[in-house]
Amino acid sequence: MPLHHALDVEPVSEKALYVHESDLADPSQADVPVASKAQGKPLDRRERLQLELRSQPEDNVRVYIPLDINENAILRRLHHIFWKYGEVSEANEAPFCSEVETLVSQVEIYDQVWFVREGDSGNHHSGKATAIVKEMCLWLVEHPGCGERFPMDLVEELRREYQLCFDE
Repeated sequence: MPLHHALDVEPVSEKALYVHESDLADPSQADVPVASKAQGKPLDRRERLQLELRSQPEDNVRVYIPLDINENAILRRLHHIFWKYGEVSEANEAPFCSEVETLVSQVEIYDQVWFVREGDSGNHHSGKATAIVKEMCLWLVEHPGCGERFPMDLVEELRREYQLCFDE
């Protein structure tokens, strides 16, 4: 799971930020080929976007839908996922994990913007995003369910990336 998105955040927009990653809104877009057949190497985000745009059907209409990313919205979405699926189980682990990973992608976008806005304080992440990730991890640890690997693998990955230390 990539932990950074290709954002052009300088100068930091005060109103809207455009992220050309259709799989954030439509997870089925994740199936767009990610490797160049000729070179056998992964495509970067710009090449992937160009491929995606060229491969659209003639009748395609691309719609940009606003997505507000803030602490309340992220935590509300996390709680909604738990309401939707109930406790994590082996039966619902895959879609549950996928939706939570989409939230993590949203937090990563939020993090990159706030990292620039706050200035580099010697950390790799913004204080605002780190606080959200900590809340998410605490919630996931408090509601682990009985999935085979999720959510504990994700919690450990986030703890390492955001250098989180807290008691369980």
